[in-house]
Amino acid sequence: MAATESAPARSHVRIVGVDHVAIPSRDPYAAACFYTAVLGAELVHETRHRSLFLGVKPCDSFMFDLFERGDEEVAADRGIIHHAFSIRAADTRSWIERLEYWRVPFFANPRRGNISIYFMDVDGNRLELYCGELPDEIAQQIPAGLYRPDGSLEPGNKNTLSESDQHPHNDHWPSPDRAAEANQRFQDELGRVRAGLSAR
Repeated sequence: MAATESAPARSHVRIVGVDHVAIPSRDPYAAACFYTAVLGAELVHETRHRSLFLGVKPCDSFMFDLFERGDEEVAADRGIIHHAFSIRAADTRSWIERLEYWRVPFFANPRRGNISIYFMDVDGNRLELYCGELPDEIAQQIPAGLYRPDGSLEPGNKNTLSESDQHPHNDHWPSPDRAAEANQRFQDELGRVRAGLSAR
């Protein structure tokens, strides 16, 4: 006998989007500094419940809630779990230049018609910039391989590079020559958020 569904079960409601994803951080301020500098994210809140939370928005429709946890609770190796962001084909080269400017190691993996650029934040969370419609003329200008913070390139792809080279750790960010600029950007964002709270 077929089960009868209630009216709520038959209703055609759908999720309309993703509001936020909460990710653990050893130091939410350091993590937020990374996101505001490297991804150009907007800092949207600084709150304390049982621990510190900082909200950063890398795009209008999505937010990371960075929440404070100890070293033992922040696993650097999360296997296949990662957060992927869509980018425009025309911006692909600019994103690579931005990662290079901020001395972030990354693995670029251009394929026929698309590209994935993998890197990590300061807590070892795996991130990806993805373009699903990449013209061949752009792909041909981007060598596949591991881009190191010193500007060197180790050519390779998913078949030739090790797992660690495909997801390079970012343990020493920001680099000494970019630290002051990154911290100033973050302090400007934090000052704006705090000024908004005090004005309420």
